[in-house]
Amino acid sequence: MQSADEVYSRHVLIFIAFGVGIAARSFIEGNFADMLKLISTSLIIPSVYMAFGVLMRNSRLFETIFIITWYIGPLQKTYPFDFVDFTGMNMDFSVVAIISAVSFSLVLFSCFRRHFACR
Repeated sequence: MQSADEVYSRHVLIFIAFGVGIAARSFIEGNFADMLKLISTSLIIPSVYMAFGVLMRNSRLFETIFIITWYIGPLQKTYPFDFVDFTGMNMDFSVVAIISAVSFSLVLFSCFRRHFACR
């Protein structure tokens, strides 16, 4: 069985790989705010789902919501769920900061919850 940090890392890499074209364009244009947005949104989605998995102690909810979010967000270009920016709607820096803080909090919550559940 894989550990939670391995699964989390793989999902973050999937999100970053999916948006690598946007990251390359942002790097070439010198638009580092878009790169920061891509990184922060790549962290929030797996963080939310990892927290769901830790709370439910089952990966099925995680997998279901992960697939639904991918379908609704980037593939259907629905703005609130389009974390890869296919719609072209720009987020404010404050939204990116909030997303980063929530992501960090969820990862900490999941780690503490798993640590104390093992005892």
